Amino acid sequence: MVLAIAQTESLMTYGVKHPDKNTIGIGGIKKFHKLSVNRDSLQAIEQLYLRYLNKYKGNNKKALMAYKGTKKNMKSFNKTWKIYKRIINEKEKVKGATHNSK
Repeated sequence: MVLAIAQTESLMTYGVKHPDKNTIGIGGIKKFHKLSVNRDSLQAIEQLYLRYLNKYKGNNKKALMAYKGTKKNMKSFNKTWKIYKRIINEKEKVKGATHNSK
């Protein structure tokens, strides 16, 4: 999920400037979030996403919606979810190919 978020928030670019001055870096994280790592990092995306995942008891869709701040406009959520699913599908293909080659 971290890579899907980074792709849709900044095209995987560190130090990206967001239109909203309160949004920072590769993960598009709002300044008000308290994190123990550099905000402009994949670790920051992971830390914040895991907070939401915990809050929503493992529900990836609800956690992503919270991360994205999605209420009515689902465009950003849908784009990120689609990338996430592609990553998972590719991971499964590689896992299956590795398992089958033994």
